[in-house]
Amino acid sequence: MKRSRDTAVLVLLVLATTLIGACWAQEDETIEIGLNLEQGHEVYYEHQTAINQTFKGGPLPGLKLTMDIMYGFYQRTTKFDGKGPAEIEQTWDRIKIYQDSGMTKMSFDSDHPELAKDVPLGGGDSSMSELLARQVGSKITITLEPNGKETKLSGMEALVKKMFEGLPEVPEFELATAKIKQDMTDEKMRCTVLQNQTLFLPPGPVSVGATWNIKEAMDVPLLGKMIYDWNCTLKAVEGSSGSRVAVISIQGDVKPADDGAIDFMGGMAKLKLDKRTQEGEVLFDLDKGEVISSTINETSQMTLEIPGMVDSMVLDQTSVTKFTRKDPEVRAKEVEEIKQAREEGSDGEKR
Repeated sequence: MKRSRDTAVLVLLVLATTLIGACWAQEDETIEIGLNLEQGHEVYYEHQTAINQTFKGGPLPGLKLTMDIMYGFYQRTTKFDGKGPAEIEQTWDRIKIYQDSGMTKMSFDSDHPELAKDVPLGGGDSSMSELLARQVGSKITITLEPNGKETKLSGMEALVKKMFEGLPEVPEFELATAKIKQDMTDEKMRCTVLQNQTLFLPPGPVSVGATWNIKEAMDVPLLGKMIYDWNCTLKAVEGSSGSRVAVISIQGDVKPADDGAIDFMGGMAKLKLDKRTQEGEVLFDLDKGEVISSTINETSQMTLEIPGMVDSMVLDQTSVTKFTRKDPEVRAKEVEEIKQAREEGSDGEKR
């Protein structure tokens, strides 16, 4: 029972830490940095996070965990009248994950499910791959104001229900899934879905060298309400008219809204975020109104206390999150090639 509880703690920790040229413009010239909300506008993004964790103390001293997870999704503006809020639909197209806990390894790619190296979920035939695969094809809709503020989200609760429906009834995992369902609601996830595209946006026109502060409270699944405190600087505008790229640097930290420990696993444990710092860079296409790419490097430390355990468990973590634009037509071609190869029976090993 204790080992199952420790395993469930690890699962939750992984989910919690998974769930940020030449100068063309003159320094005194102001520019607008905003998303293209034109109805029908479509783009494809890949969101990838590589995580390295080291556990100190507790029942798992020295345990190292690595994880690499990538989500690919289409994003399309389905409604915008040029003035009021826009409705943006995201369709989850691909999920790829690799995890090595030192005790077990798993890998899954929805493009190549036949190559999965799986991990069972409790008893029965259900597996982590099955849980992940259920997300592909799901749609969520975000209502976004022209200034980049998310005001409504729908579809997240349906997605979570689809993920966990019919999973084996194992007490430890029931606690985990109950917490996820509680936190991953439409309202709580409203401000996080477009975070990589909106959080850094300045409040108005800015010039090269300008710095602005972003302080935003967000609900983070399993960790509760967090305060993002970022200083952003427009370092440069590269390229020429028609292909201008804004280079924006980001530096800051993330802190709990409440400095106390967070109830974890339905009260079975207490989690305290000791520190979480972030720095990175965003490349923004000024003419298309799209993020080209962003890279966020993060360092964090958390302390986990479990009743009955003498020593607390300290988790050191580093992560790199990359958010990259891809031409939707390129992605469609990839899917068609995979389909043809599978039909021909020549779908070789890919990772």
